[in-house]
Amino acid sequence: MWSDKKYVNFMINILLFATAVNLFHYGQFFLPVICLILFVDHHFRIRVKNVKVFVVLCLFALSFFLFSYKLGLYSVMGFSVPMAYYIGGNLKEDSEENVRKLIYLLAFGMAALLVLDCCYELSYWYNDLSYMFNKPSHYDFWLRVRVRTTIIAANYYLISSCIYYLARFEENRKKKWLGIALFLFSTFYCVALGRRSSFLILFISLLFSFTYDLLFIRKKIDAKYLIYGCIAIAAVVLVLALDLFGIGEKISQIGLIQRFMKKGLFTERFEILKKSLPLFGKYLWGGQQISTRTGALIHDLWGDIYDYSGIIPAVCMLVYSFHVLKTMYGYTGRKRTRTPFSMLVLSWFITCSIIFFLEPIMSGSSIYLIVYVMIAASLDPRQNQ
Repeated sequence: MWSDKKYVNFMINILLFATAVNLFHYGQFFLPVICLILFVDHHFRIRVKNVKVFVVLCLFALSFFLFSYKLGLYSVMGFSVPMAYYIGGNLKEDSEENVRKLIYLLAFGMAALLVLDCCYELSYWYNDLSYMFNKPSHYDFWLRVRVRTTIIAANYYLISSCIYYLARFEENRKKKWLGIALFLFSTFYCVALGRRSSFLILFISLLFSFTYDLLFIRKKIDAKYLIYGCIAIAAVVLVLALDLFGIGEKISQIGLIQRFMKKGLFTERFEILKKSLPLFGKYLWGGQQISTRTGALIHDLWGDIYDYSGIIPAVCMLVYSFHVLKTMYGYTGRKRTRTPFSMLVLSWFITCSIIFFLEPIMSGSSIYLIVYVMIAASLDPRQNQ
């Protein structure tokens, strides 16, 4: 993937997996080591795909640090973004196979953290699963302390965005079944977490991928799949409607289901944004002044960055976001791009980007942003050697 030398590939992949699984919560600190390995392997030359984009991300990192250093050590995390771009842009070849391997490596690593968190909690609550599915707080495997469920659930979005491709198009049986197993286990845990956004993202991913597959790849529906689907849906409805074996009642008691029944998809995020917007002009330089006055973090990537470090890094991230959008446009519309790989890429982009509008990613789940930038960089058209 990265070099002609096998040991270089091995080291980088191990470090990337450690980043994705956020080993001991030091995932970001593996990035400079990977950058150094690539720099040495490239004979002490810095190679980036697009110099302008790299400069924008470096400006983001510097301004993020300068305007938020008073808030503590986390201010240095902005530098992980250009490092992620550098790493993602240095695949040895920009082939579909290499990009797919990168997506799998990161998706499997993030899902593995969910599995570890789940196993840690199961070791305590295996005799009382109902409590595990209804308790308000959950624990992190590495820190052994309570953490926000939004931080934990961020590790689910990447595996959910590529599960359709894994199940439908992946030919390597080991990768296919490993990915499916990680997906099922992490889905089980996301039910316990009670995160509605996780299942909204999964639904969007499956709906988009199925529609894309039907319109551009398969171009027809096999009748047997329709029959199997109708039978499965009818069986589920029958079991729930008749409350067979008490399953319906038990499911209705799960915290996630109760939240859906009470609130549907309603969220307070928009109310928080409405309260925050009038303060944007007053607090241009961050410092978390806005969230302090509203009593809640702004739940989108750009607003979160604005609140934390001000207008300059927020604008830099907005510019980069439009660049990625332009890159993704190249995977739509043209017949030659209507392939299973394009479906995987667009599913990743659409579903994972939605999270940027729903969660305070930079200050809450920066690994998610790092992974996003890394994958986007691997898809960026190469301009410089």
